[in-house]
Amino acid sequence: MAKKLISFNFNGDFVPELETLSKSYPLSEVSTTYCTTAPSRMKEYSTDTYLAEAIANYLGSISTMHLFVGKTAKNEYVAEYKRADKDETQICIGQIKDGQFQFKAGIISETGLLSQYVDGHKGTMFAMAMFPEIAKDSEAMSFIDILKNYDVSDENYSKSMCGLSNNMYYRLKDEKSTSPVRYEQEPKKLSQADIDAVKVSRVFCGEAKIFNRTAPTTSEDFDEEISSTVSTSTLRDMFPLDEGRVLSAEEEARVPNLGDWYVVPEWSMKTAKRIAASNRFRKSIRNILLYGPSGTGKTEGSQAIAEMLGLPYYTQTCSPDDDKFDILGQLIPNTGKGKTGNSDEACKSLDIPTFSDVENDFKASFMKLFGKEPGKLDSESDCY
Repeated sequence: MAKKLISFNFNGDFVPELETLSKSYPLSEVSTTYCTTAPSRMKEYSTDTYLAEAIANYLGSISTMHLFVGKTAKNEYVAEYKRADKDETQICIGQIKDGQFQFKAGIISETGLLSQYVDGHKGTMFAMAMFPEIAKDSEAMSFIDILKNYDVSDENYSKSMCGLSNNMYYRLKDEKSTSPVRYEQEPKKLSQADIDAVKVSRVFCGEAKIFNRTAPTTSEDFDEEISSTVSTSTLRDMFPLDEGRVLSAEEEARVPNLGDWYVVPEWSMKTAKRIAASNRFRKSIRNILLYGPSGTGKTEGSQAIAEMLGLPYYTQTCSPDDDKFDILGQLIPNTGKGKTGNSDEACKSLDIPTFSDVENDFKASFMKLFGKEPGKLDSESDCY
């Protein structure tokens, strides 16, 4: 079976704002000029689930997902697509070559990790990237005009959405259509360099979160060779993690200041660079693991990372018998009531859950601390 860049999902469950679209309308009521063959003329037609929601977000009728569509000065169409129930953002760059769209696509995780786009997605993102070209068709334009003038609960809106989805269905699915939108079925791999090169010159809908990120002070090509002869006098705040943070005197004293003797290892600089670059994402990099035999430079390398990020440097000596309470126990606040004896007594005096409470009943502990139920991304560490 041939691969399909865009698949259609008819008669599915709709978000509440588009509930009326679950109805079917005879083609006599929802006419389109692009039913090209007799077998393709369905007696009744219901619009595509994902496509209808994306179009409604594109037109601003609803706002149930993150959708951004723009165009670059190089006439590339860029799109970002993230459904509310997903932790990943699909992104693509499309360009018309030889009369058809060619795409590069990838997936950005919540931590900002870029991975390759793989089969299994509906491909709604690609349809929306092509939407500015699709919308140039006179029939599509007439449906869009109606959608802009009616509320999503109105029957005219529902019929027009079915008509527009029908228009797109045949033009994307059937190259024998009188006005096909042609595209290559296999998207190419998207690199970080491709993302960084995007300069959006026109916005069709939404606000970019990936393609307009504020670039750090240096190039983000992490594979480029970094000189190991950088002067240590330039390390401080080379990749500042929080430019607005004002350090206290005690914190300032803890920011490392490596001498001229130190040669900055490549891995240390790349690590600091990646940590700073990840700061733009919802889940940024905050934990790293260094491993290796004694004397291989882990301590000085981590101090260099702290200096490049402009952060104070602290150490915690651990042993095989340590557990998390040996570390987290130091975070218990001073209640001003004298010695508390142990962390449980301190928590009780503050009327907050103990560490054991969090372990045994995370949901109840979270609600007591924050006044709401934990979300999908919340964890015990938030309570601690």
